[in-house]
Amino acid sequence: MHFYFLWSILFLFIRVKYLNYISVLFILISVLYRYYTFTTSFDYFDVYINSVSCIDLFMFGFLFTYFYYYQKKWMINLLNNKTFKVLVLSGLVLAFISITLIKESPIYTWVFFRSIWGILGILLIGISLSEPKRFDKLILENKVIIFLGKLSYSIYLVHNFVPGILLELKKYNIPLYLEFLLYFSFTTFVSYLIYKLIETPFRNYGIQLTTRI
Repeated sequence: MHFYFLWSILFLFIRVKYLNYISVLFILISVLYRYYTFTTSFDYFDVYINSVSCIDLFMFGFLFTYFYYYQKKWMINLLNNKTFKVLVLSGLVLAFISITLIKESPIYTWVFFRSIWGILGILLIGISLSEPKRFDKLILENKVIIFLGKLSYSIYLVHNFVPGILLELKKYNIPLYLEFLLYFSFTTFVSYLIYKLIETPFRNYGIQLTTRI
C-alpha cells in the first residue's frame, strides 16, 4: 500500500500540530531503513524504490507546507533573506558536485544524498513562491521546463526502470556525471516516446469520449 493513503488516513484521527512530530519520526525511519538495507543486504529496490525508503521526501514537503501555512510570516521572511537564498542555491550546486566526486563514500550517495537534495529542493520551491514574478519567467516560462513538464508523468513511470536497463554501464566505470547525463537523456527519450505514442493518443481519445457523453 502506498504511504500517501496511510498519511491521508492519519489526518482523520490526529491533530495537525501532532503530525509534525510524526513526520519527523517517519523521516528518521526512512533514513534508518535505507541505512539498514544498504549495510546488510544491498538491494536497489529496497534502498531506493521501496515506499519506506521514500517517505522522508514526502515528509519534507509536508513540513514545509505546514510551516508555510501556520508560520507564514516567519517563512516569508526566511525565504526572502538574501543570505538564505545564496545558501540554498550554493547547497544545491555543492550537493550535485559532491555526488559526482565522492566515489569513496557510497553510503552518502545511497542513504543521505536524496534527503539533502530533497530538503534543498523544497526550499528552492519555497524561494520561488516568495518571488513569483522572477521565478515565473526563469522557470515556469522556460521552454525546456515546459517540455519536461509535459513529459513529467511518463518520466515518473519509467525513471526507476531506466537504471536497470542501463545496468551494464556500471562495468565501464564511467564518471558519475556522465552516467547521470546518459540516464537523464535515455529517460527523457523513452518518456517522449510514451508521451507521443501512448499518452497523447489515449488522452485525445478520452476527450473525444467525454464530448460524446
